[in-house]
Amino acid sequence: MLEAIPPNSAPGDNILLPSVWIPLHKIRPDILTDMIDWSLCSRTLPTILKRVLTIVIPKPGKPDYSVPKAYRMISLLPTLSKTIEHVALTSIAVFAPNCLSPLQFACWKGYSSLDAVHLILEKVHKASNDKLYSSALFLDIQGAFDKVLHQRLAEIMTNNNFPPYLVH
Repeated sequence: MLEAIPPNSAPGDNILLPSVWIPLHKIRPDILTDMIDWSLCSRTLPTILKRVLTIVIPKPGKPDYSVPKAYRMISLLPTLSKTIEHVALTSIAVFAPNCLSPLQFACWKGYSSLDAVHLILEKVHKASNDKLYSSALFLDIQGAFDKVLHQRLAEIMTNNNFPPYLVH
C-alpha cells in the first residue's frame, strides 16, 4: 500500500515522508494496518490527518496576476491520509467494474487520459475513412462532486454489493 505513494511525495504539514512509514511498516506492520482499518471501519479520518498544507502557485503566462484565476492551489495531505485514501480507492476499485463505464479511463489501472484521447482519435479516423462526420461534446462540470446526490450514490453502491464500510 505504501509503495503506491512515491517515496518523495510531498507530505503536507506533518513532514513524515513515505521513507519514514515504509521502514516502520516493515518492522511493525500492525501499527499502520490497525490505523487504516480503524479509519475505514469507523468511517472517520482523524482531524490531524485532515490538515492540508496549501501552496499557491502562479499559472504561467497569465496577463493579470491581480485576479485569483491566475493562480493554482496545490493541496498537500499528510502521507498517512494519502495511504488511507489509496487503500479506500483500491477497495472501491474491486467493486467499481459493476457500476462504472469502461470508458471512464481515469478509474482503471493502466489507463490514463492519453488513452481516452487515442480512443477518440481512433474513432474520428475511422469515421473519416468511412466518409462519415464526427462530432464531440466535452463537459467539465465545476463542483460536480459537491452536488452528488449522496443518498442515490449510497443506493447505487449498496445495489452493487459494496461493503457497508465503504457506503456509509
